[in-house]
Amino acid sequence: MKRFVWVLILLFLEIPLLHAQCTSKELFLQVDSAWTFQKLQLVPFRFRQMGRAQIDLIQGAKPLLSLKDAMQAGKIKVAEFYSNHDADIRVLTVRNLSKQAILINQGDLLAGGKQDRMVAETKLLAPGTEEFLNVFCVEPSRWDSKPKAFRFAGSADLALRNTMLSTGRQSEIWKAIEKQFGVGHGLPEGFNYIDKQQVLSDSAKIYLAYFKERLRYSDSSFAGFLAITGNRIIGCELFSDQNFTLLSIDNIFQATIALALQQGTPPVMKQEEMEAAIKPLIESEPSQKHFLEKHGKAYYYRNRLVHLTVYDW
Repeated sequence: MKRFVWVLILLFLEIPLLHAQCTSKELFLQVDSAWTFQKLQLVPFRFRQMGRAQIDLIQGAKPLLSLKDAMQAGKIKVAEFYSNHDADIRVLTVRNLSKQAILINQGDLLAGGKQDRMVAETKLLAPGTEEFLNVFCVEPSRWDSKPKAFRFAGSADLALRNTMLSTGRQSEIWKAIEKQFGVGHGLPEGFNYIDKQQVLSDSAKIYLAYFKERLRYSDSSFAGFLAITGNRIIGCELFSDQNFTLLSIDNIFQATIALALQQGTPPVMKQEEMEAAIKPLIESEPSQKHFLEKHGKAYYYRNRLVHLTVYDW
């Protein structure tokens, strides 16, 4: 009987963990404070409780680390996962060597290993833990017998990660890269997406400087951003904790800037159009779940929402 009661108590305690943290109860779109530069407009979502640290998912594990900072400081080990006598192209292992939690973002790029990879999920890695990490290949012509050490290599552009999230197929990622770089049918020998992406990012430095300057003079209660070019929404990122948003800010900026430079025009979307578009996303938990089934993806840590991303409006 006592065991049964404890099970009920534990189930009751778990119920709040299933609740979303990114609805209109917790946040709002601040249209009057949109950041606009040339072909890109970033409209911030803010938490209603200013300065709120949303959730302490891992007690005693703060401050959090980004994947970039963790790799540069030697606080995470990224390695190939071997099965059937060879590495698995779609899976890596990540081991947190530190006493801090590490936030890994979908779209993060990892150069090295047997092939360069793009991270396919957002994952919160607790201190001292090792987990599998879902990835896709972005380097078609290399499969080394001896893997190189992995290094952090920036962020994939929004068009490529949207293809990854919406299709989940490696073949479609190759097609998206071919289309982006105009290389025709099949990627040539020695083609390297990460090198090409870094060349593109050079032309985006002025954009990046502008948005980072806007961030510097803003308070930190961001839940995420709506990205707009012309009269269309090209992406949306929401996080359940302002710390997650700030750790992911370079990932958000670089991805949206790249797509705006590829396909953008000066933003002209009206406030009422934005609000109508995001309504099913943030109106309620049921509407959000239904919306994401067709248009986006949510990532969790122990049944608690960490990040949601929209790839198709």
